[in-house]
Amino acid sequence: MRLQITYEWTLEQIEDGDIVDIDFSDKLDFDTALVLDKPYYQLGLVMNEGNESKGVVNRLWAYEKGGKLPEYFCNAMQEPTGYKVPAKYHADLKKYLL
Repeated sequence: MRLQITYEWTLEQIEDGDIVDIDFSDKLDFDTALVLDKPYYQLGLVMNEGNESKGVVNRLWAYEKGGKLPEYFCNAMQEPTGYKVPAKYHADLKKYLL
């Protein structure tokens, strides 16, 4: 079975530098007051690669900073990867933050 790539938005609640709660959504529909409540919340886009038989085999993140997503996803060590953030999600974020 082929691996598939899916994307989901994440809103992470931060306390003393640690993630204490995470919400995921297929659509960017989080409460904007929370999204703008820095440094207590962090908005990001997650790329999941996997399938039903293997589960998620790769997960990458792109966190919003200054109202924009980075050009490339990062791994768990926050190192850039060769996986580009699709233009659709840049446009979704721009529209959401207006």
